[in-house]
Amino acid sequence: MHADLSARSARSLLSLVAISISACGGGGSGTPPPMSYTVGGTISGLHGTGLVLVNSGGSNLSVASNSTSFTFATALASGDPYNVTVMTQPSGPSQTCTVANGSGAVAGSSITNVRVTCNNVSEELVISDMQGSSAAFLIDPVTGSLRSTGIPTGLTATGPMATDPAGKFVFALNSTPPGIFAYTVDSSGALSQVAGSPFLAPVNPDLRGLVVDPTGKFLYSGSASGALAYAIDGTTGVISLITGSPFAGPPLGTPPGSATCPCVATHTFLYYAQYLGVGSFRIDAFGINTTTGALTSVGSAGIDACCTDDIHATTDPAQRFFYLIGGPSVASYTIDGSTGALTNTGGVGAPAPTLWIGIVIDPTGKFAYVLDGSPSAGSNLYAYSINST
Repeated sequence: MHADLSARSARSLLSLVAISISACGGGGSGTPPPMSYTVGGTISGLHGTGLVLVNSGGSNLSVASNSTSFTFATALASGDPYNVTVMTQPSGPSQTCTVANGSGAVAGSSITNVRVTCNNVSEELVISDMQGSSAAFLIDPVTGSLRSTGIPTGLTATGPMATDPAGKFVFALNSTPPGIFAYTVDSSGALSQVAGSPFLAPVNPDLRGLVVDPTGKFLYSGSASGALAYAIDGTTGVISLITGSPFAGPPLGTPPGSATCPCVATHTFLYYAQYLGVGSFRIDAFGINTTTGALTSVGSAGIDACCTDDIHATTDPAQRFFYLIGGPSVASYTIDGSTGALTNTGGVGAPAPTLWIGIVIDPTGKFAYVLDGSPSAGSNLYAYSINST
């Protein structure tokens, strides 16, 4: 799973021409032109450029950066309908503007109470099909709604992705060439590859998923040999392998010690799926050394034989809840911050015949986005609001 505008006011000028008629004992009269009225209102929070408003689909108005009011040039007669909407959202910075009191009918006076409210969009949702295609969406910070921005600029890797909490870097797996690609993110959301990227894995190039810990200092990936841990340079985005990688999980996995991601990281625990064979998984955990990023296996996190399909999981930003997809449903769990244990609190099923294949929580923790990969339903993205309790 989101420029300042100056208002241009327009004023209708009614030109009155007085005609003196001299005639013996006579005078003249005419029908006055109909009164006309303007439509406008106020703007708040506009800091981007390029905002275009439209009234009833016919009258467009480009609004300048930092504008606080607007008025359409085309006047209307009493009784005419009006409907003010946003035709083009502002950019630089990206914003989402909404309209209140935007529709009605003129009733003998100019309309001045239309309200346009703009919010900065600081969150972007990027989706990859892991086959070379991707799409980007801006997240509305108030409603959680998504606005497509097309194909993310600069993304060359095709595999699973992760970003640091500050939104400075994006990391993505790639198969050819194999390794971890690292990108910096500019204010528009465009990506630029970090020097030295891609970074190759020392063992088993079949890396499985990526996750950055909440501090933004460490990057983790799963493999058949265990979990790989990397330190992230907070200035450049360059990653370096942490001593001890790969860190093996319990020997009962298939293969023994393997760690299957997508992984989920809190400040102190790294959760991952361990394949038990015959289509069965359980959720295990590593303890994270918060100084070095090194991992220590703690075994099962309390979810045994959880799933038979692809597993996808995430946590809320406050690390109170763990969300797990295991096919057609999303289950929620509380997280014990001391032991890492997970306790089920319920869940939500997918709309039939949907099969969930991915989940992410926005950085504010207010919205969840779940991707549907059911062939019969197509690829759809579902948005949910999250109860903070």
